[in-house]
Amino acid sequence: MFFAGHFVAAAHYPGGHQWDYDSSGYNVLLNFWCDLIWPTTYNGDPNPASIYGIVTTVFLTLSLAIFFIEFARTIPMSKLSRLVVMASGSASMISASLIFTEAHTYAIYAAGAFGLVALIAMFKALVRNRYQTLMIWGGATIAILLFCMLQLWLKFAYMTYPMVQKIAFVIGLTWVIAICLKITELKRANISQANQN
Repeated sequence: MFFAGHFVAAAHYPGGHQWDYDSSGYNVLLNFWCDLIWPTTYNGDPNPASIYGIVTTVFLTLSLAIFFIEFARTIPMSKLSRLVVMASGSASMISASLIFTEAHTYAIYAAGAFGLVALIAMFKALVRNRYQTLMIWGGATIAILLFCMLQLWLKFAYMTYPMVQKIAFVIGLTWVIAICLKITELKRANISQANQN
């Protein structure tokens, strides 16, 4: 749903990015995701993509908040880790839902920090349960999130940041989908076992 929403919003974006205010259309390499949510473009024109970007962002944050809770409820882990995943994951998504406000930059930092705490607790649970593929994928997700946060904070190779951001979305969200499939598998196994008893 997020990827479809992204494509719809990008298709409605009139143009402009940080390095060329008068460029035409959405440039995958140079436009940030957040360019789609602002009411005006860089050159001050109205942004018809804004409503699609905002709705997609809200949908994503709500979906991921539910995901963090489902992960904590389904994947075997300690009580402390469960609490950390639920609390930090939810705090991350509440923060992320504020990216289209004036607190944009602070919302990104808060979402990244809380998200990182939740991801580390999730990674620990994946290691503990020996879910190797998900564990490696999770390590890659954590690494690219850290890289994104450092790149945003230090502004190094900043012109590559919009593309790195999209790579992070793809790696992170496909990992979430893979975990959702694992959660579904575990729930079915639990239901099957309950029916046998």
